[in-house]
Amino acid sequence: MWGKRTKILGISRETLTIETMFEPSRKESFLPAEKILKKALAGTPDMVLLSGRTPVRHPEIIKILRGLKAVGIQAGLICGGVSFSDAGTVSKLKSAGLDLAVVVLPGFSGLGYEEICGRDLWPPVRQGLSNLVEQGIDLVLDIPVFMPNLALLGELKKLCMDLNTPLVRFFYPRIDQARTPQRYPRLTLVARAVRTFAAHYEGRVCVRGVPACFPVGRAHRFQDEDDNFFPWENGTQKLAACTECLDFSTCRGIPDGYLELHGVPYSGPLVKPVSSSFDFIETDQRLAGSPVPGTACFAVSGIPKGYVPERCVFIKESSAASKQNWRLYHTDSRDFATKQIVDITKHNGQLYLDASHGPTVTDFARELQRLKLHEACRHCELLSTCPGCFMPATSPAFHEESQVIADLISRLHGRVLDVGAGEGYYRETIKTLLKAGRIEYHALDPEDTSLQSLLQALPQVRVYSGMIENAKLPVAGFDHVIAIRSINHFRSLHHAFNNIERILKGGGTLLVTDGLALPLARTRDKVLQARSLAPGGFQHHRNFSSHQFIKFLSAYPFEVIFHRPVGPETSNEWVVLARKTGK
Repeated sequence: MWGKRTKILGISRETLTIETMFEPSRKESFLPAEKILKKALAGTPDMVLLSGRTPVRHPEIIKILRGLKAVGIQAGLICGGVSFSDAGTVSKLKSAGLDLAVVVLPGFSGLGYEEICGRDLWPPVRQGLSNLVEQGIDLVLDIPVFMPNLALLGELKKLCMDLNTPLVRFFYPRIDQARTPQRYPRLTLVARAVRTFAAHYEGRVCVRGVPACFPVGRAHRFQDEDDNFFPWENGTQKLAACTECLDFSTCRGIPDGYLELHGVPYSGPLVKPVSSSFDFIETDQRLAGSPVPGTACFAVSGIPKGYVPERCVFIKESSAASKQNWRLYHTDSRDFATKQIVDITKHNGQLYLDASHGPTVTDFARELQRLKLHEACRHCELLSTCPGCFMPATSPAFHEESQVIADLISRLHGRVLDVGAGEGYYRETIKTLLKAGRIEYHALDPEDTSLQSLLQALPQVRVYSGMIENAKLPVAGFDHVIAIRSINHFRSLHHAFNNIERILKGGGTLLVTDGLALPLARTRDKVLQARSLAPGGFQHHRNFSSHQFIKFLSAYPFEVIFHRPVGPETSNEWVVLARKTGK
């Protein structure tokens, strides 16, 4: 059976799931590799997930993986952890092109797993999970929720930390519930447990089949035995607030008809603070050579055992004399999936050398050296699975973006609201506009100390303390709203933009800038210092790209009139200028 194309896992944009019927005891059930590849290539998805029995043991699995890799399609397997218990097998799968493993995990320890699945099965399962992590294969844990394992989510958290914080995907099983009802919790318990787990887990969490946002006491409306049951087969819908949910990629949304009967059922999207950067740590590995597109040059073949190529970069050393010397850096980040790291560093060309002297970077323009991807690497078909070679850029970091933003601000007239103003980004430009009498400047920020500092510098400013989500400001009271590097700090993007739409006049403009997660190349000592002394903890709630933001904004009455996305020739900051349509 061929699965439909879906958005899944938050890892791939479009995924095709193929039921392969891989069962070693029934050779007649094998689908030939050629047939699988033909079906996969016909739809050109971003990822193909192979499932059914034990696909790892399919006699042609290597051929299938290599075929998908050759045309740039990511490959994943869905099966039990025992299938990956042999380290040699996992190594061959990785070399052939396996990017993702979805492992069904009913239990999280010897006791918990064997209570549900049987004796002596946990050791090979645990070994299989370790093998996947060691090979750098993205891991998703599929958790069927039973009463026994619902009480053991603390053990799941410990396991996930050992496994480099994989994506955890809960689902509510509907098999044999009538036969053993004591094993199946009601959805109210599932909702409470998942939200509690997500709040304390550092990795990504989602729920397959059941939205994670059910408030306690209402989740039963999605169970078959309830009179008001709404089947998903009749169609679904998502709200604007769903866009910022951690479960957005996998959740099917609300069944049609639910809102009309019960109103909005949500306790809010599943969100939590996330990291805004990740480190590439300097190693002792140095190599000499020049990258050559389309070949297995030193950057491909020179990775020491134990390092995952996609999580590494080579940086040209400034002290190189006659030879081109490159030093290897690697990231041990648990906050970002491998694909996210590849997208930011290789496809968007973002990497910075940390030249700061303190535990945190306070002035990006002065303390960060922008690195650029070597021209040969940009056009190499092996880039997605290779470290890539980076060298110092001639242009300063963030200079061009700063000029673009300053120019857009300099064109403002009328009443301006600066959301998340801090101590005043582009203070000199604002001061010039105030002196010329062209703007009336209002600043909103949750930090009173920042507002006091801003007042000392610009006595004409009118300040408001608080969050944009619930700020009491006049309807249609502003000609322009600017949000400079602040939307990633909004707790609720949905509530924030409901308010921005309310206070902005028709025809008024909205200027938003923010950045992708920031990759920093650092020495090991610098990394240890930064991680031990960095204040504040996680303060971002998302790391939107400009494309993600524009998609979110499409639910509101705005038209985009200027867009500067992040790319290999820019810094990691993007700029979007939009105009409010209607009144």
